[in-house]
Amino acid sequence: MVTVVTTLFNGRRWLREALESALGQSHPAVEVVVVDDGSTDGGAELARGLGVRVISQANAGVAAARNRGIEVARGDFVVFLDQDDRLLPRAIEAHLETLRARPEVGWVVGRLRRIDAQGRPRGEEEAAPGGPLDTLSLLRGRSRCGGTPGRALFPRALLRAVGGFDARHAPADDYDLFLKVSRRAPGAWVDEVVIEYRRHDANVSNQAARTLRATLGVLAAHGVGGGLEVAAACAEGRAHWRRVFAPSLVSELRAAVRRGEGLRGFRAAAAWIGGVLAARRA
Repeated sequence: MVTVVTTLFNGRRWLREALESALGQSHPAVEVVVVDDGSTDGGAELARGLGVRVISQANAGVAAARNRGIEVARGDFVVFLDQDDRLLPRAIEAHLETLRARPEVGWVVGRLRRIDAQGRPRGEEEAAPGGPLDTLSLLRGRSRCGGTPGRALFPRALLRAVGGFDARHAPADDYDLFLKVSRRAPGAWVDEVVIEYRRHDANVSNQAARTLRATLGVLAAHGVGGGLEVAAACAEGRAHWRRVFAPSLVSELRAAVRRGEGLRGFRAAAAWIGGVLAARRA
């Protein structure tokens, strides 16, 4: 059995699409669990109406809600489907096929397709990522498995062994999770689109300065006591992510200035300057 965990916080708008995509999987043994993280928009009632299991709690944040999902999951494997994304019908089947074909790996990551708020494809479809899914590659930024953790399938036992998501690293706690599981077992890519990742104004990933700071914090945490090879990989990763985030930081800076948000603009500017310096050093 595979448990699909969807955390819910006032996300009724796209919730039906998300849950129906989980319920419509070609793999026959799927449990869908919604962790209602203090929603007030009726999303929990909608989920119950679709016949899925709903666990309600006071608002504690996405990391805590996902961890609650791990606790209550009955499946041998877990997929984290965000309330605004959609799984492709063969997502879970494709994940399990890859695990059966690659017994040396412990977890798998599929390709994603970006869609807009209306569910239309946004930009070109992601190519097959390739490359190793090991700790050093993740530290270097070559395989961040970005976008959404919903593109991955993990054994429930592995998630419990590494302690699940760490809220201290939000909104890069998914990056931290991938690094933690990679220390236990390598991962493998699934050369198939498994999820549609919806981009809209409310995405946390739109907060570039905050996300970059959290990402650098993850690198700092995983670089402690790792030796010269790990330290070099972390340095490469810091330069890589500053370059990647630099264009978004400029946009965030301009938007913050227009809105008169001085502190947020200052943080974006500081992060942008760091990205420019890193790009020049590279």
